Amino acid sequence: AALTDRSVLAEFVDKSIAAKTIDSVFEYWVNSLLSGPKTHIVNTVSNSYTAALVPAEYSAAARIGKIFGPMGKDVVEPGEALAQYYGQLMAFKEATKNFGHAFATGEKSAWGVSKVDWQRIPAISSTNWNIRADSNFAKAVDALGAVVTVPGRALGAEDEFFKTIAYRASLHQQAYR
Repeated sequence: AALTDRSVLAEFVDKSIAAKTIDSVFEYWVNSLLSGPKTHIVNTVSNSYTAALVPAEYSAAARIGKIFGPMGKDVVEPGEALAQYYGQLMAFKEATKNFGHAFATGEKSAWGVSKVDWQRIPAISSTNWNIRADSNFAKAVDALGAVVTVPGRALGAEDEFFKTIAYRASLHQQAYR
């Protein structure tokens, strides 16, 4: 009768060795896909271009709006682009801090999801495998997990950096408006 209860069955499956193994293999596989330098270069370059071009787009919109007049209730003001660039510049220190925190801890900010967004407890960890935390084997498993997840944490940290830049640019633009 106990196995017919879905919550009991789900808890059993979640705690099974097969599930932990699949999660660990998946964590390794995803991080191995992200481990190439090309992934991080493309991510950083594309985010940099976006950060540079969004204010330029607003600048063009303001100029077009001056030529053709307002075409709706949302009018782009001429100084919004400069406010965005200023916000980006002022956000650099905070973005660098958020990058470091995200890389060190694997935690993301309160705004939005990241590209690597799955379970909260790392699969390759002594906690997930229920290994006594004070043992040398637990320390070895945690160290292995920390090494394996470097690519994912790096990608998450890159995203935190650029999300901070974009957020502060948007705040300065809205304040200007």
